[in-house]
Amino acid sequence: MQNGELEGFTAKLIVLMLGTNNINRNPVDEIVDGDRLIIDEFKKRQPQAKVLVLGIFPRNADPANPLRSTIKEINSKLETLADNNKVFYMDIGSKFLSPDGTLTTEVMADGLHPTAKGYQIWADSIIDKVQTLMK
Repeated sequence: MQNGELEGFTAKLIVLMLGTNNINRNPVDEIVDGDRLIIDEFKKRQPQAKVLVLGIFPRNADPANPLRSTIKEINSKLETLADNNKVFYMDIGSKFLSPDGTLTTEVMADGLHPTAKGYQIWADSIIDKVQTLMK
């Protein structure tokens, strides 16, 4: 973003979902601070744009996997980045889960990356908010 990637266009809305790849490498607060710094760059380089921050999606099939609680902690802190004026937050993670909390291979084949069905769930889950924010 500091090398011109946000130049040459005027965004109305930027959707940000970031941080899952850092879970095993960085402390929770560093992940949240990274998202905060990216949002700051958006504000500086595309000041007219609204930003929709998405909570990190669930990982691993097993709802008892420790990553689930780490993701929950990160998401609770990401939510505080929203001012509901220019920056908004949504957590759609539950939409990917079965009623018992499992994450099926039908939705995320490797327990991390969405399948076509997972991407459809993602799109269906945010479309109303995206349309509202684009007005």
